[in-house]
Amino acid sequence: MLFTGRWIVHVLATRLHGRPVIPPLFWMMSMDGSTLLLCYFIWGKNDSVGILSNLFPMSVALYNLVMAQTLAHAGSDRLAESAVLSRRQHAQAACG
Repeated sequence: MLFTGRWIVHVLATRLHGRPVIPPLFWMMSMDGSTLLLCYFIWGKNDSVGILSNLFPMSVALYNLVMAQTLAHAGSDRLAESAVLSRRQHAQAACG
C-alpha cells in the first residue's frame, strides 16, 4: 500500500502545483516501504538478494529526502534574508 500510495501523493501534488512535483512525503513513503521490505528479507525470508535489491532504492529515497529538506531549508533562509533586506530598504527610503 505504501508503494502504491506514494504515486497517489505524487499525482495529487502535481495537480496542486500544475507541474510535475515529487513532494518529500513521496520519499518518506518510499523509505518506509523499503524499510518494511528490508525487514521482511532480513528476518522473514532471510534472502540476501532481496536485502541487496532494497538497499539501492532505499539509499536513493534517503538521498532525495535529504536534498528536499536541504533545499527547503535554503529556501527559508533566502526568504528570511530577503525580508531583512526589504526592511532595510524601506527604512532607508523613509529616512532618506
